[in-house]
Formats: sequence, C-alpha cells, structure tokens
Amino acid sequence: MKKLNKLRWVVAIAAAFFVGLIGVTSISSSSVEAARIDMVDVSNHNGYMTTAEYVNMRNNYGVKAISTKITEGQSYVDPYAKSNIANAQAAGLYINAYHFARYYTKAQAIAEANFACQQAQKAGLPVGAVLTADVEAPEQTYVSKYQNNIDNAAFEAVVKSYGYRPDVYTMASWIGVRMDIATGSGWIANYVGNATGKTYYSSNHGWQWRSDQHFSTSYGNFDASQLYDDYYTAGQNSNNNVKPDKPAKPTNKKKVDVTYAFHQKSGNWYSNVKNFGSGSNGYAGAPHHANDLLYIKVNHGSIKYRVHTIEDGWLPWVKKANKNDTINGVAGIKGHTIDGIQMYYTTPSGETYQQAYYRSQTTQRTNYLGTCADNGSVYGYDSWAGMLGEPLDRLQIHINDNSKY
Repeated sequence: MKKLNKLRWVVAIAAAFFVGLIGVTSISSSSVEAARIDMVDVSNHNGYMTTAEYVNMRNNYGVKAISTKITEGQSYVDPYAKSNIANAQAAGLYINAYHFARYYTKAQAIAEANFACQQAQKAGLPVGAVLTADVEAPEQTYVSKYQNNIDNAAFEAVVKSYGYRPDVYTMASWIGVRMDIATGSGWIANYVGNATGKTYYSSNHGWQWRSDQHFSTSYGNFDASQLYDDYYTAGQNSNNNVKPDKPAKPTNKKKVDVTYAFHQKSGNWYSNVKNFGSGSNGYAGAPHHANDLLYIKVNHGSIKYRVHTIEDGWLPWVKKANKNDTINGVAGIKGHTIDGIQMYYTTPSGETYQQAYYRSQTTQRTNYLGTCADNGSVYGYDSWAGMLGEPLDRLQIHINDNSKY
C-alpha cells in the first residue's frame, strides 16, 4: 500500500479467469529477492498504470495479484481505481481492493462500508473479490480495542452483503492493542531490514514486508506482500506463481553521479561535491554559513532543481548547470538566502527507475532534516529540503533506486 500502514479492501478475480488468461507454472521462493512479491498495492500515488506495467510485474517479478485503493472515509474516491482494475485484469493478475478507514463508531463503519462497496461496483470490482478495510488511521486511536473490533465487524458484515469478501489490514503493533485479528484472517504490515526466507504472520492471509519496492517500468515506490493462502487469489496457491520470463532482478540500472556545489552568501563557490560521503568533503556548503546559489549536474539522465529564498519564496526551476550563468545555469539570486531546495531526477526510458535522494542542515540545527525523494513523488519521503526562515548551510544528494542515508 502507499502509506506506512493501511487496512485495505482486497478483491480477487475468479481463478478460472486467471488460469484461462495466462499459463500458471511453479516458481520457487528464491526466484524473487528477499520475501516473495505475491501482491503489490497501487493507488493514486502511482498515477496511471498501464497493462504493460502490470505484465512486467507479472513476468519479471512474480507478482500475481494487486490491491488497488478504492475509497477513503465517506467521500474520497481514488481516480485510478477503475483503470487499475481493468488494466491489471487485462494483464492476467488477480484484482484486490482496499478502503482506507476513518471510522471510529459502528455507524460510521457501516456508512463507510456502503460507500466503499458502491464505489467498488462502479469501478468494476467483480463480485466475490476481497475488499479490505485498511485500519491504521488516527481516528482508531480515539477509541478502545473493543470499539475497533465492533466497528471492523460491522464493516465486514456490509461488505459480505454486497457479495464481496472482507478482510482487515493493519500494522503488527496494533494487533492485540488497538484491535484483534483472528487466526486465519488479516493482512499484517511489518517492515524488516532483511526478509529473505522469512515467513512472518504465516497464520494470517498475508504479510506486507516492504514499502519501497521498485519495478523497472513503473513510477515510484510500491508496498510488497507475501501471501500464505489463496484468499487473495481466488483459489490459486500462493506458491504457484507465474514463471518469470527474465531474471527477477532488473539488470538495466545505471550508475548515476551527481555533482553539486553551494555559493556562499557574500563569498565564493565551494568546491564541487560528487554524490555524498562522511566528513567535510561529503556535503556541499560549510557549517554556520548561509548560501545564495546552487549548482547541480548529473552525468546521466537529467535533473531539474529550484530553491526557496527568505527574500523571494520559491524561484523558477533550473535545468542547466553552469556556474558562469547566474540567470539560467544555477538556482538562486546573489545575496538572497536559500532556506529551501527541491529537485527532480528523470530516469531515461527503459532503465530502472531512480530518484534524487537529498537532505539538508540549517545554520540553526545540528542534525540533518528529513530525507527527500524528488519533489515528493515518492511516498514516505519529504517533498523538499530545508526549514523556511532558517538558512541552509549543508546539502547531500545521491541518485539511486533507494535511499543510502
């Protein structure tokens, strides 16, 4: 899913459709790095997903099912739910859906369930599919475990009345504290550093083990889950995945070097920094010194960047890198203090998707602020670096398919 923790409404297509559409052969767990990627989450965070992207997930990563966001609360409808269902079906994947729950009373749970099911019908979610309640919002912390259990049960009852199959998604830390999840049910999120060979939460339907899965032809991060039964695949055993036509791990990832430098306010350009490291040569700038210009260049692909200054706000995007051209070749205005930075890296077509990961410090703080990924396009990361009103004195950048900080 596209949030750190989400209870999702999941929908599975009839097995007969899937088997008739594509051949199903055995695949071993070792074909996919770390834990298996049986199911991935998609939502508006990923934009429009094509059938070709889903085919790539199926053939090269062993994915056999998706969970697409349908609704949230009592008013939000995901604009890509209908196309996700249609395109994933066309690629031969099982379709699952989820509703992000905001309820904290039984009446609200019933209202949200009716809303979710009605929108699921409009989006083309077939009867018999799984519709999961993603229960992880602040609203559920307002009430007792007892109340959450009542609300979840009410939601599930409504889902069944529409001909869908219910489930609950939540984070591991909430089980037994915020709600109960019965053995043989539930989809549990718990992200671990190394999931290789792990089978956590095998007494439940599935385990969501990472939130930063990348696919070579798709945009951004995806949540990946390992399934333990056929609940989300309408009768297909989770070990009987689609055999990859190519190695599961993408091989078209290019090494990208980024070179950058600050211009000290009322001073000169600092030496260029390549990527990032430890020590004084591992970042641009210098402690306790404000800056007014920024230069960034990549050796592959392209990058655009801009700065926010205390005096002017956000300035226009810059796509060039030339320290001698202070109008179009660098970001900033001489003498004006930079307190914010934003950038976006574009990966060449056909290559493994990569982003600009960056972080900054200010003259008034001793540690780096939160890590950013592009301009906020990668869920879970900040959308720009800095703290408005505080001069930036240090910056680190690298280009990769995951953060190395």
